[in-house]
Amino acid sequence: MPETLRMSSRPKYFLCGVGALVVLLLVLAILEAPPDGVERGETSQFVGRFHPLAVHLPIALLLLVAVLELAGLVPSGRHLKPAAGFVLALAAAGLEATKARSSPATCGAGFCWRRRSSSVV
Repeated sequence: MPETLRMSSRPKYFLCGVGALVVLLLVLAILEAPPDGVERGETSQFVGRFHPLAVHLPIALLLLVAVLELAGLVPSGRHLKPAAGFVLALAAAGLEATKARSSPATCGAGFCWRRRSSSVV
């Protein structure tokens, strides 16, 4: 049986902390300069370009969950199946964060429907 490499808990906590700090900084930047159609400085424009990532990443993660579940059915891929729950939790958190950040003021016919139905996924 092949030997698995494990990361010690210290680098894991460090990486989680760095990731949480990046997310916090992005949330603070969004709260400071909400998307209201007014052109702002270059920094706000840069942060605004992450909108497609915030919207489409949870969808891609849901697809990854399906791939991990299917790979877990094969004997050589059983080690991937436990990761599906974690990726699903990330997808749900990203989905809820994107939904919470959407503004009712920017509500269009299709947009409001997606906002209400996103928790179903």
